[in-house]
Amino acid sequence: MTENISKEEKLQYDALFNPEELKNLESTMKFEQHMSDFTKSQATQSEDAVKYFQQKDAELKNETSSMNHLSYILDMVQRTDPQLAKQAEKYLSDIINKDWEFSSKYSRDREKNKEVDLDGSKRGFWGKLKNKAKNFLKPHNNKNMLESAIADFKKQAMENYETFDWLKRCARPADKANDSSVKISFSQLFSKTKEISSRYNADRSRSIVNKERSLQASEHYNKSAQTNQQNIDKINEIRDKAAKEIELRSTARDTTGIKDAQSNTGVDRLADKAKAMEGMTPEQRLAYRISQMRGTSKEEAKPVVKREIDSKVMDKALEGKMRA
Repeated sequence: MTENISKEEKLQYDALFNPEELKNLESTMKFEQHMSDFTKSQATQSEDAVKYFQQKDAELKNETSSMNHLSYILDMVQRTDPQLAKQAEKYLSDIINKDWEFSSKYSRDREKNKEVDLDGSKRGFWGKLKNKAKNFLKPHNNKNMLESAIADFKKQAMENYETFDWLKRCARPADKANDSSVKISFSQLFSKTKEISSRYNADRSRSIVNKERSLQASEHYNKSAQTNQQNIDKINEIRDKAAKEIELRSTARDTTGIKDAQSNTGVDRLADKAKAMEGMTPEQRLAYRISQMRGTSKEEAKPVVKREIDSKVMDKALEGKMRA
């Protein structure tokens, strides 16, 4: 309670005796409004960044979805059939490091239409027939699952060759990103893809935090600006009230005859007031006097008194002026 009173008293003092306070409050309020708008725009930018990184991560996962399944199958086969897994890794390395003519649709279609054959058993008619029979009898055999996963990966790599070409450059050392002679493995390509995805998620999370901080800062500056605006309005109100009070006191001094007495005008307003209150009741006289003191009473127009001047006096006055 004491703190509120002291703040109110300080505001009262600043309004009447500290003319610079209003300028300081107005300057501070403008700065806070600017900061509120600025931090709000920062929050909008952070929100756009959240959407951007979320979209980029979704696009990357959608264009490289086959890699997750292929990595899972490859890890499983490495535990059960290391020789077959080694053949698959070499096959994948040839696909990844092959210098495809990405700009040529014919080259991409030709690569997509090639059947995946890890051990070369599908080259002849009987080899293809044996593979089909084995896959029919045991559809979940390691070789069939690996070749099917590699075929999906190869197809997706051809359809999104720009993305995979970018991932290959990212997987190479920074100083040899565009050197196609530097070979990379599927595991390196897959690890770099996961790393980039994690980076997108980290950037998205950081943008969410920045957005929340900016919104909080904007709200803080906005509230502070509103408080200062209220203080500015109070100061203007106090000053207006003081100016009105001064004006009323000046009117009261005039209506009570104080100014006439100080200026020695010879006007006796007190006698005029006494005459005006003739016939009033005590209550009416009190109300009349209060209105006079406050300067709220309306002065009644006095009747014009016609005065006649003696012609001899007028002639004498004119003669004196002529001689002068």
